[in-house]
Amino acid sequence: MSPGSSAGLPTSLNAGGASINPLPGWPLTSTGANEGCNTAAVPCNPVITVYHPFGIWFANATTLYVGDEGGSGNFAPGGLEKWMYNSGAGQWELKYTITASTIPSYKVAGIGQLQAAGLRNISGIDNGDGTVTILGITSTSGQTLNDEGADPNQLVSVTDNVEATTPTPSESFTVIETAAYGDALRGITYVPGGSLSSLVGELFAAGMIDNAGIANSLTSKSDAAAAQIAQGNSEAARNQLNAFLNELNAQSGKHVTEQGYDLLKAATIYYLGRLS
Repeated sequence: MSPGSSAGLPTSLNAGGASINPLPGWPLTSTGANEGCNTAAVPCNPVITVYHPFGIWFANATTLYVGDEGGSGNFAPGGLEKWMYNSGAGQWELKYTITASTIPSYKVAGIGQLQAAGLRNISGIDNGDGTVTILGITSTSGQTLNDEGADPNQLVSVTDNVEATTPTPSESFTVIETAAYGDALRGITYVPGGSLSSLVGELFAAGMIDNAGIANSLTSKSDAAAAQIAQGNSEAARNQLNAFLNELNAQSGKHVTEQGYDLLKAATIYYLGRLS
């Protein structure tokens, strides 16, 4: 079925004639057939850029973030793409890409040096102040296992101004977690919840924190941070959150399970980022 011949969600009456349509403005030459094609000859001269979209997240009706896993040759730069809808032209336009190559490389014992090549699955958080925070799972390059998707990869985040059409010079990814040898991070989703203290309580109730004293100590620090935020004392709040993070790091694998640690660390880094 050719693009555009049938749009919208299909019903039992029209499913046979329904089609999956690319967004208006998406480059239709971005196909697998054009990967690594001869750039000295038609149709690859001029060079065709091939995109590798993975996860998508709509910040609103006219702003779309796309995780592109990247690659080499005539592949688009891997990272977080920002597309915005041009109502006058009736199509989506790529404004910029925050490239994953800016994320520092890392070494995994038993494999070697790895580097983020792009993003795969993504999710987003509307911060309520005109910015969004995008969470993403990286694809990898470097001394890889030569098994697509099997390398220990990373969970990263970046905060972006929704209305911006160019990135700010300081805009860069923050690494939240790096997978260990034998592990690989897959999907990512953001589940809205309450405060950091309420998350500690939920994890204690679920057995992911197995010591009441540790749970109380973490709660005390997160409550103190919240109180400082309410008073407008960003620096004091940051100190409390860093103390929370230090204690969390010390208890990882001891009185806090790996899953509980990941959840609390991601939440703490998010709150620290909101204080910047």
